[in-house]
Amino acid sequence: MSVSQIAEHAHLSIPTTHSIVKTFVEEGFVVPAGKGVSTEDGGKKPSLFEFNPRQAYGISVYIGADSITAATADARADLLASEEIPLNKSGPIEEVVDIVADIVRRYQESPVVSGVRLIGVAIGLPGLADPEAGISIYSPHYHEWKADYPFKRELLAQVHLEVPVYIDNVNRFQALAERDKGAAKGLDNFVIIDALPEGLGAAFVFRGDIRHGSHNLSGEIGHMILDRGGAPCICGGTGCFEAMVSARRVLETTRRGFEAHRDSVIFQGRSPQAVRLEHVFDAFRAGDAFAKQIVDEVIEWFGQGLINVIMVDDPVLIILQGIYNELGDYFLKGIRETIQAYSWAWMRKGVDIRYSQLGPERGVLGGAAYVCDRYFETLIWE
Repeated sequence: MSVSQIAEHAHLSIPTTHSIVKTFVEEGFVVPAGKGVSTEDGGKKPSLFEFNPRQAYGISVYIGADSITAATADARADLLASEEIPLNKSGPIEEVVDIVADIVRRYQESPVVSGVRLIGVAIGLPGLADPEAGISIYSPHYHEWKADYPFKRELLAQVHLEVPVYIDNVNRFQALAERDKGAAKGLDNFVIIDALPEGLGAAFVFRGDIRHGSHNLSGEIGHMILDRGGAPCICGGTGCFEAMVSARRVLETTRRGFEAHRDSVIFQGRSPQAVRLEHVFDAFRAGDAFAKQIVDEVIEWFGQGLINVIMVDDPVLIILQGIYNELGDYFLKGIRETIQAYSWAWMRKGVDIRYSQLGPERGVLGGAAYVCDRYFETLIWE
């Protein structure tokens, strides 16, 4: 693009745009790309420029419920290399810090980024996190982790870094992945909801910014109470949104139904205790009546949970991630019908609900996007 094209796109004056482009050229993030077409009156051909994403890289680490996904990414937040490392769920948080420190050291020495500047490290933590202090407040998945653990401080005690280290909840980074690379492109008011086998997390984006809340609780919709006398939750409560739609509850419901549904496809060739979530889904897709009954119950609770989300946040879009996406149109249609059945007529038309098109890499993509955002914001202001 030429400077004048960039100015028009960014709604800036040409002198201001020229100054910014010059800064990026000096930093190596923008490079000349030849000459454009001259104007109709035969004027001088404009100089063209293009973005150079390989001028810098970030490191992104996503700590999930049972593994760590780590990646390097260029300045456009496109992944260069990634890996997955299993985690000991009963291990202390200090072991996790050791693993992350080793990842950061290895990635800085990787030939993939040789000679390229590091601009930041993002670490997504499961559970509650304080991004300002770099603290892991609490994780329901790792019961041996210490509360209010200074993750960032302990990491920097092992690895010397001259770039920012960003700590936040994993779902907030996933929301940034949807904003930059996924279903929420061009939107600044949306919600992502990630249904994991052992949890239900969310992140709220309002006016383009991630919401944290006064105590970093924003997005913990999994622990909204839907049924006080309902299923027990890993948080210690009962009837939480997360508990009512969890894989654990689905499997418990399925196994309890064995005597009444012995002929179900779910139990063909396996005992009740051998049933897994994929067996329920496979039976549902095969048209099994008992499997459909189980899925319909999940849809009912999921829809009720989303009604609360909609009434509190009023998003333009809700993006569903995780285990139920493979149930396809039936699941989405059922949720929409549940919302219609329990909510005001005007509300039905104001929110779009769709599946994420991103895979398991969404966490590290979002962390990489955050690193890029913060770096370029700082560079422009300076």
